[in-house]
Amino acid sequence: SLSKPILNLGISIRTVDEALSKKLNMEQGLYVVEVNAFSPAEKAGVKAGDLIVKVDGQRVKTFDELKEIKNSKNDGDTITLEVIRDGKTKTLDVTLTSE
Repeated sequence: SLSKPILNLGISIRTVDEALSKKLNMEQGLYVVEVNAFSPAEKAGVKAGDLIVKVDGQRVKTFDELKEIKNSKNDGDTITLEVIRDGKTKTLDVTLTSE
């Protein structure tokens, strides 16, 4: 079978697990440490410090859960990220591209 290109969001993330979420008093999710310049995430308005809690309406708490959703997509598809920023929930549409 043809290998699929790896679709790029352009973010570095750290998992906020149960222990960390209690310590930091924030929800579990994927904390955006860094957003690459000119990446799909940057174009969509994702910022460092955002906490990704849902992808395409599905609750995500681990990198693998994000990867699974991402791997079901094709080049040019859009995924919807629900992030918490400054205590408010924002929805961002990211168009995935293969690098």
